[in-house]
Amino acid sequence: MDIKNHKEQWLDAIAKGKAGDAIEEVLGFFQTAIDNDTTTLDSTYFNQIVLLAGRWRGVDHEVGIGIISSADEKLERNRITASLVDFLRDLPDDINAQESPDADLIQKKILDTENHQYEYDFFLCYSSKDKNQARAIWEKLRGLSFKVFLSEESLRLSGGESYFEKIQHSLQKSKNFILVCSDNSLGDSTWVEIEYQTFFNEFYVKDKANRRIYLIKARGFQEKDLPLLLRRIQLSDDVDSLIMSILNLSKRKAGSPVQSRQLASSSNTKKGLFIGLGAVLALLLLAFIFRGALGFGEQANGSTPIDTPPVEDTTEVIDNTDELPEEEVIEEPQITLTGPPYRIPEVLDIRNESFDLVPWQCNQPRRCRFVPFQFIGWSEDEKYIAYMTQHDNEAAGGFGLIIQVQNIENDKIEWEWKYGIGEGHDNLSDDIVTVWNEHYDMVEYELAKYAIRQTPTAASITEFPYPVNNRTYSVRLDREMKKHQFFGMDVLDVETIRVFAEGMGSKIVYYNKHGDYPPLYSQLVGGLVSPQGNKVAFIKANQRRGWEGPPHLVEVELIGCDLVEGFR
Repeated sequence: MDIKNHKEQWLDAIAKGKAGDAIEEVLGFFQTAIDNDTTTLDSTYFNQIVLLAGRWRGVDHEVGIGIISSADEKLERNRITASLVDFLRDLPDDINAQESPDADLIQKKILDTENHQYEYDFFLCYSSKDKNQARAIWEKLRGLSFKVFLSEESLRLSGGESYFEKIQHSLQKSKNFILVCSDNSLGDSTWVEIEYQTFFNEFYVKDKANRRIYLIKARGFQEKDLPLLLRRIQLSDDVDSLIMSILNLSKRKAGSPVQSRQLASSSNTKKGLFIGLGAVLALLLLAFIFRGALGFGEQANGSTPIDTPPVEDTTEVIDNTDELPEEEVIEEPQITLTGPPYRIPEVLDIRNESFDLVPWQCNQPRRCRFVPFQFIGWSEDEKYIAYMTQHDNEAAGGFGLIIQVQNIENDKIEWEWKYGIGEGHDNLSDDIVTVWNEHYDMVEYELAKYAIRQTPTAASITEFPYPVNNRTYSVRLDREMKKHQFFGMDVLDVETIRVFAEGMGSKIVYYNKHGDYPPLYSQLVGGLVSPQGNKVAFIKANQRRGWEGPPHLVEVELIGCDLVEGFR
């Protein structure tokens, strides 16, 4: 089937800022084609668009419940859009191929879609240490239009009654329960144990005909390590087998009337159920507190029950506290300050051989002013990078300083400290040495929290193409320009960064469709490679319009890239 015209329409919608509409149209197109038996679509393409739809709907969900900032929302939507553009460009014009996905994956994708008794199809329970796997499961299920409650760590850490009540409500309003089984979730997490025991006793045991528990194992987890309470429930090996377990259960129920769990309609009965659940959770929490083990919450997920444990066995297991492992007291985390003290990093000159002065007109007097960029170091696990920039307040005058720790896996700023930036900063020092020394203890403590280790020698910018771990990498920045409605000059509209790995393929690591005040121009000048060579922070120089015109500012933006995974 020729879909060339469809691809052009979808790409045009993305260019107009309607990536969400484009994703739904692509997914709907494939679903219709499969349902009508008009294509033997390769399941690889189908799975990719399902995951992209899940990620986009997931952001919608996070916005709806208020657990994502506008900056993080924009960043994640830009990443999804970049992946969508990559997907469509790689999608052949003729999508007929060898494998055909099970049409029931679409037709049977929702359990009891007409049953409005539940707010969620699944409560996804996992340890925060298994967050990446849990999120992959969440995205796949969201792509299949399931409603999934994913309790983010940020929601947990809100603590107090707000979190307790949210979990209580979500367990009650989730039809099924998925537990990600790992040593983290079943060995170290008090909250995970509270959540699965509560769902098991309060909902699953009382309504096995309609509510299910699914288990999925994390990497390295052994079935023998399951708690006795869960050993008679099937354990799925991966997310695909989990989904097939869910869908196969739906098939077995197809054609028969949906058996809805009957809740009393009176407000008193509903109130009694809610209070009863709260009492159970409260008792469990108190029990853990007296055992000295109450800590941060976690979550998990699951698979299809083969057989269900008798109620009497359940009571015996729950009451037998000898079967539960002893919990250790969780101490207040202490930050260990190790290694040599941090020093003021040297300024990196981004005007290397890769930097072309001409498009910026920086080769002319007073056209450009470079914001000093000072690299501090990488974290030991290569996940974070720390750096400092110096700023002059153009409007009010004065010296400013920003120190940031950036998560290189998602480009999120995890920690930031500003000095002399914004209002209310009178009579401050304009000497960087004085500022550094006065605030050193605080800076050292924060950097140590992320295990930042300063490079022993002055940092240097790696220019690409560059061999890393016996493989050559190259990077390309594509720009689309537009005429700015206010400035009357060409400015950036869309930026895309693609990385190429010898023998591994390529991937898009950055996509940004700018808003009303975009940079005038941008350029890649190289990267900062991690000590182990598995990550790189690409250095993108952005030229922004000065407060009242020239000189324009040239400032640095870092874009993280994993040099091992994600290429295709």
